[in-house]
Amino acid sequence: NTFVNVVLDPAHFKLYRKLLNEKMLELEGGLINALQKNALRQIALQLVSNPNEYSDTKIKNNMEEMLALQLDSIDLKLTKVFILAHYNTTIARLMEFLKEYNPVSMNSHTANKEHSRKAFLHDPDCRVMIAHPKSGGAGLNLQSVCSNVIFYECPDSPGDITQASERVHRIVGTDATVNIYFFSPERTWAATKIEKVAVKALDINKVVGDQRALMDDLFI
Repeated sequence: NTFVNVVLDPAHFKLYRKLLNEKMLELEGGLINALQKNALRQIALQLVSNPNEYSDTKIKNNMEEMLALQLDSIDLKLTKVFILAHYNTTIARLMEFLKEYNPVSMNSHTANKEHSRKAFLHDPDCRVMIAHPKSGGAGLNLQSVCSNVIFYECPDSPGDITQASERVHRIVGTDATVNIYFFSPERTWAATKIEKVAVKALDINKVVGDQRALMDDLFI
């Protein structure tokens, strides 16, 4: 598992700090109110991934640039990539940003999830699936085509990470290494959250793995 540290562009980080300090943002389309703690946290997490939803002027998004670099480092001729994002606005943005890879989505806005599943598994031109952890975590078997998982945004719980990772965890009959990447935007709530949730998930997986190894030893 790899943490991918991302340094936000200065204008991006300034907007992030402005939200935290003032607990609201004024846009041409209206006022974004984040006076309640939960609203502030949710908007701050979304702003980190998708700043141009919260700014009237164009902001450079280093999260997207790092994602592009990460995809460039993966041989997409040999494996497809499973990207997890928590917010539907982020998924919509990534569908546009990554359109050269003919991506499919898997979230509450996906009209035909079965079509997305089949395209990712069987369409050679479709190299990326972008999913919400709840939609992409259960009922999918991507092991035959995918060995790379990118958590672009942090899910809510360690269980979401474990479940989504298991979609690609057991690649039968291949020597492919499973790579899991966690995007961590420095000096933000998102970085703190992803570290806590990911570490808990790793601890849980270690306990489960130890239990399985013990059972194997007992019944051999």
